[in-house]
Amino acid sequence: SRFPDIKKAEQYILDAKRSPKPYKTCVAIARGTKNVHVASHAISIISAAVLREWNELSSQSGGGTIEAIRNELLKMGAQPPQGSVLGHNAVQKQLAHVVAVISK
Repeated sequence: SRFPDIKKAEQYILDAKRSPKPYKTCVAIARGTKNVHVASHAISIISAAVLREWNELSSQSGGGTIEAIRNELLKMGAQPPQGSVLGHNAVQKQLAHVVAVISK
């Protein structure tokens, strides 16, 4: 696992939460962890950041756009690797919620 120590993972998430545009970091956390709580928290940071940075993101083109973030979240939810926490029901619901918020 990329985050064998939950304390290190929590600190990594707190650092991501404080940073602008934490999307790539949070996607890496969600994909790399074996802990449902850690994946859920990373996804919630993405949701909060999208809402916080909506105006800036919607005026950009390329990988930082709202569309790119939505597509990445859809991919994570639609095809979780075997044994990944991304397939867990709670994580799936959270991914669906964030995609719905972005799509509105």
